[in-house]
Amino acid sequence: MRDDSLSALVKALLSPSKEDVWAKAHYCDSENERRGFRKDDYGNWIHRDQHGKRNHQYGWEIDHVHPSSLGGNDRLSNVRPLHWQANVRKSDTTPGLLGLTQALARRGGSL
Repeated sequence: MRDDSLSALVKALLSPSKEDVWAKAHYCDSENERRGFRKDDYGNWIHRDQHGKRNHQYGWEIDHVHPSSLGGNDRLSNVRPLHWQANVRKSDTTPGLLGLTQALARRGGSL
């Protein structure tokens, strides 16, 4: 087995499952929980069965809080469920940089 194949296998085995990440979504109430709905960190409604579905109103993705491209890891502590549209907007920014970018945009500026 090549080194890159081995490292990909180890990464897959150590990465959190979709269920582990879903468990980090915000519980709202028993009725929404029964129906499969929770909220992401930005308050967007997401549905348990809509993981990876960008064509769905409640689709969600596994987001890296600190992006992989900026040195973030795949540990459960660095990932979260995020509505797919919020994840697209966030792109490769960190939470602090995203807030600054949004504040500047509201004032008509940019980074």
